[in-house]
Amino acid sequence: LKTGTSTKHIQKLKVGDRIAATMTNGTFTFPQDDRTPMVMTGLGTGIAPIRSFVQDRLYKKTVLKKEVGPMVVFYGCRHEREEFFYKEEWELYKKEGVLTQLINAFSHDKPHYPPKVMFV
Repeated sequence: LKTGTSTKHIQKLKVGDRIAATMTNGTFTFPQDDRTPMVMTGLGTGIAPIRSFVQDRLYKKTVLKKEVGPMVVFYGCRHEREEFFYKEEWELYKKEGVLTQLINAFSHDKPHYPPKVMFV
């Protein structure tokens, strides 16, 4: 399991230790019209914000009984087996008619890896 610098630092902390931290408000905004088509890309940057948009549309469709527009998600990561999170959940969103299409890009799985080298 790979971890980053922050994760390694946090793992060394003891219960009760204090750290300096800041938070900022997110920059994502929802369209005013829920029928607005959405195309979102999470290409190795984290899927959680995109997942929240899909969850919001599911809530609006199933609980609030609102009409929602089409939604396409491009989900990129290195390995399907290790990093393709919420697989069953994505299928549910498609089944419920909230997620129109999920397009995966696994950069380190065959046939895309190892990359072909071409000199022009």
